[in-house]
Amino acid sequence: MAEKEPTQEMFELWRKSLEEGTQAWLKTITQTPPADVTQFWRPILEQGMEFWAKGMGQVGAPDPAQQWKRFMDLWLEAWSKALGQAMATEGFARALGRYMDQWLTAQGPWRKAAEQSSEAALKALGLPGRAQVAAMAEQLTALEERVDRLDDRLDELKQLLERLARSPADRAAVPRRTTSRKRS
Repeated sequence: MAEKEPTQEMFELWRKSLEEGTQAWLKTITQTPPADVTQFWRPILEQGMEFWAKGMGQVGAPDPAQQWKRFMDLWLEAWSKALGQAMATEGFARALGRYMDQWLTAQGPWRKAAEQSSEAALKALGLPGRAQVAAMAEQLTALEERVDRLDDRLDELKQLLERLARSPADRAAVPRRTTSRKRS
Protein backbone atom coordinates (compact mmCIF):
# COMPACT_ATOMS: atom_id res chain seq x y z
CA MET A 1 0.00 0.00 0.00
CA ALA A 2 1.48 3.35 -1.05
CA GLU A 3 1.88 6.05 1.57
CA LYS A 4 -0.37 9.10 1.15
CA GLU A 5 1.21 12.52 0.87
CA PRO A 6 1.01 14.57 4.08
CA THR A 7 -1.11 17.20 2.31
CA GLN A 8 -3.57 14.53 1.17
CA GLU A 9 -3.72 13.06 4.69
CA MET A 10 -4.45 16.50 6.18
CA PHE A 11 -7.18 17.07 3.60
CA GLU A 12 -8.74 13.70 4.43
CA LEU A 13 -8.67 14.47 8.18
CA TRP A 14 -10.17 17.93 7.58
CA ARG A 15 -12.88 16.41 5.39
CA LYS A 16 -13.65 13.78 8.04
CA SER A 17 -13.81 16.44 10.75
CA LEU A 18 -16.15 18.58 8.63
CA GLU A 19 -18.42 15.61 7.93
CA GLU A 20 -18.58 14.68 11.63
CA GLY A 21 -19.33 18.30 12.56
CA THR A 22 -22.10 18.43 9.98
CA GLN A 23 -23.56 15.17 11.29
CA ALA A 24 -23.48 16.56 14.84
CA TRP A 25 -25.37 19.71 13.74
CA LEU A 26 -27.90 17.64 11.81
CA LYS A 27 -28.43 15.45 14.87
CA THR A 28 -28.95 18.58 17.01
CA ILE A 29 -31.45 20.08 14.54
CA THR A 30 -33.41 16.87 13.96
CA GLN A 31 -33.48 15.98 17.66
CA THR A 32 -36.84 15.23 19.25
CA PRO A 33 -37.70 17.56 20.92
CA PRO A 34 -35.69 19.91 18.70
CA ALA A 35 -32.89 21.77 20.43
CA ASP A 36 -33.37 25.52 20.79
CA VAL A 37 -30.22 26.88 19.15
CA THR A 38 -31.21 30.45 20.09
CA GLN A 39 -31.09 29.50 23.78
CA PHE A 40 -27.38 30.28 23.76
CA TRP A 41 -27.79 33.77 22.24
CA ARG A 42 -31.05 34.83 23.91
CA PRO A 43 -29.54 36.01 27.29
CA ILE A 44 -26.91 38.08 25.52
CA LEU A 45 -29.36 39.74 23.16
CA GLU A 46 -31.93 40.38 25.90
CA GLN A 47 -29.39 42.07 28.16
CA GLY A 48 -28.13 44.17 25.26
CA MET A 49 -31.66 45.27 24.35
CA GLU A 50 -32.45 46.13 28.01
CA PHE A 51 -29.30 48.19 28.24
CA TRP A 52 -30.05 50.19 25.10
CA ALA A 53 -33.65 50.70 26.18
CA LYS A 54 -32.45 52.13 29.51
CA GLY A 55 -29.94 54.34 27.72
CA MET A 56 -32.59 55.78 25.42
CA GLY A 57 -34.97 56.47 28.32
CA GLN A 58 -32.46 58.61 30.27
CA VAL A 59 -33.08 62.32 30.67
CA GLY A 60 -30.28 64.50 29.31
CA ALA A 61 -27.56 63.63 26.87
CA PRO A 62 -26.15 60.17 27.65
CA ASP A 63 -22.39 59.75 27.53
CA PRO A 64 -21.69 57.36 24.62
CA ALA A 65 -18.37 56.19 26.12
CA GLN A 66 -20.05 55.39 29.44
CA GLN A 67 -22.87 53.56 27.68
CA TRP A 68 -20.41 51.63 25.56
CA LYS A 69 -18.41 50.61 28.64
CA ARG A 70 -21.54 49.43 30.45
CA PHE A 71 -22.68 47.57 27.34
CA MET A 72 -19.30 45.85 27.04
CA ASP A 73 -19.31 44.95 30.73
CA LEU A 74 -22.79 43.44 30.44
CA TRP A 75 -21.89 41.71 27.20
CA LEU A 76 -18.77 40.14 28.73
CA GLU A 77 -20.72 39.09 31.81
CA ALA A 78 -23.43 37.48 29.69
CA TRP A 79 -20.86 35.67 27.54
CA SER A 80 -19.02 34.51 30.63
CA LYS A 81 -22.21 33.17 32.17
CA ALA A 82 -23.42 31.48 28.97
CA LEU A 83 -20.07 29.93 28.18
CA GLY A 84 -19.60 28.86 31.79
CA GLN A 85 -22.92 27.03 31.69
CA ALA A 86 -22.13 25.46 28.32
CA MET A 87 -18.63 24.34 29.37
CA ALA A 88 -19.89 22.79 32.60
CA THR A 89 -21.81 20.11 30.71
CA GLU A 90 -20.60 16.57 30.06
CA GLY A 91 -21.47 16.94 26.39
CA PHE A 92 -19.11 19.87 26.03
CA ALA A 93 -16.29 17.90 27.66
CA ARG A 94 -16.85 14.98 25.27
CA ALA A 95 -17.02 17.28 22.25
CA LEU A 96 -13.86 19.11 23.30
CA GLY A 97 -12.09 15.78 23.83
CA ARG A 98 -13.10 14.58 20.34
CA TYR A 99 -11.99 17.88 18.84
CA MET A 100 -8.60 17.69 20.58
CA ASP A 101 -8.12 14.09 19.41
CA GLN A 102 -8.92 15.07 15.83
CA TRP A 103 -6.66 18.10 16.01
CA LEU A 104 -3.74 16.08 17.36
CA THR A 105 -4.34 13.38 14.74
CA ALA A 106 -4.31 16.03 12.01
CA GLN A 107 -1.12 17.59 13.41
CA GLY A 108 0.83 14.31 13.17
CA PRO A 109 1.26 14.20 9.38
CA TRP A 110 1.69 17.95 9.23
CA ARG A 111 4.44 17.90 11.83
CA LYS A 112 6.13 14.96 10.09
CA ALA A 113 6.07 16.82 6.78
CA ALA A 114 7.47 19.97 8.42
CA GLU A 115 10.29 17.99 10.05
CA GLN A 116 11.13 16.28 6.76
CA SER A 117 11.20 19.56 4.85
CA SER A 118 13.33 21.27 7.50
CA GLU A 119 15.79 18.33 7.52
CA ALA A 120 15.97 18.50 3.72
CA ALA A 121 16.56 22.28 3.83
CA LEU A 122 19.30 21.91 6.46
CA LYS A 123 20.94 19.15 4.42
CA ALA A 124 20.81 21.30 1.28
CA LEU A 125 22.48 24.15 3.18
CA GLY A 126 25.13 21.81 4.53
CA LEU A 127 24.00 22.31 8.13
CA PRO A 128 23.61 19.56 10.71
CA GLY A 129 20.16 18.13 11.33
CA ARG A 130 18.42 17.59 14.64
CA ALA A 131 19.74 14.03 15.05
CA GLN A 132 23.31 15.13 14.36
CA VAL A 133 23.10 17.97 16.88
CA ALA A 134 21.62 15.61 19.49
CA ALA A 135 24.43 13.08 18.89
CA MET A 136 27.04 15.83 19.20
CA ALA A 137 25.48 17.03 22.46
CA GLU A 138 25.56 13.48 23.81
CA GLN A 139 29.26 13.16 22.91
CA LEU A 140 30.06 16.50 24.54
CA THR A 141 28.28 15.42 27.71
CA ALA A 142 30.27 12.19 27.80
CA LEU A 143 33.52 14.15 27.31
CA GLU A 144 32.61 16.55 30.11
CA GLU A 145 32.02 13.61 32.45
CA ARG A 146 35.39 12.08 31.55
CA VAL A 147 37.18 15.39 32.11
CA ASP A 148 35.45 15.74 35.49
CA ARG A 149 36.55 12.24 36.51
CA LEU A 150 40.15 12.99 35.40
CA ASP A 151 40.07 16.27 37.30
CA ASP A 152 38.90 14.47 40.45
CA ARG A 153 41.65 11.86 40.07
CA LEU A 154 44.29 14.58 39.56
CA ASP A 155 43.07 16.31 42.74
CA GLU A 156 43.50 13.05 44.65
CA LEU A 157 47.03 12.59 43.30
CA LYS A 158 47.90 16.20 44.12
CA GLN A 159 46.72 15.77 47.72
CA LEU A 160 48.74 12.58 48.04
CA LEU A 161 51.87 14.31 46.74
CA GLU A 162 51.35 17.26 49.10
CA ARG A 163 51.02 14.91 52.08
CA LEU A 164 54.20 13.12 51.10
CA ALA A 165 56.10 16.38 50.59
CA ARG A 166 55.04 17.85 53.96
CA SER A 167 56.37 15.25 56.32
CA PRO A 168 59.66 13.51 55.72
CA ALA A 169 58.85 11.16 58.58
CA ASP A 170 55.89 9.99 56.62
CA ARG A 171 58.16 9.25 53.71
CA ALA A 172 60.45 7.24 55.94
CA ALA A 173 57.49 5.27 57.23
CA VAL A 174 56.58 4.23 53.74
CA PRO A 175 58.44 0.96 53.08
CA ARG A 176 60.64 0.94 50.06
CA ARG A 177 60.46 -1.83 47.64
CA THR A 178 63.52 -3.84 47.35
CA THR A 179 64.14 -6.13 44.55
CA SER A 180 66.33 -9.07 45.00
CA ARG A 181 67.72 -10.71 42.00
CA LYS A 182 68.92 -14.16 41.89
CA ARG A 183 72.23 -14.49 40.32
CA SER A 184 72.78 -17.43 38.25
